[in-house]
Amino acid sequence: MYKAYMRCKLFKHYDELHKVIFRENKGTVVKLKKVYQQEIP
Repeated sequence: MYKAYMRCKLFKHYDELHKVIFRENKGTVVKLKKVYQQEIP
């Protein structure tokens, strides 16, 4: 249950990051996506 909660928080946080960074630098978003995909199974 804790894992699912953390996953939820990560996705929420990622969504916020995506909104902010997408405007500034598309390359960074791609890098972030790869990192998040590695960390979240």
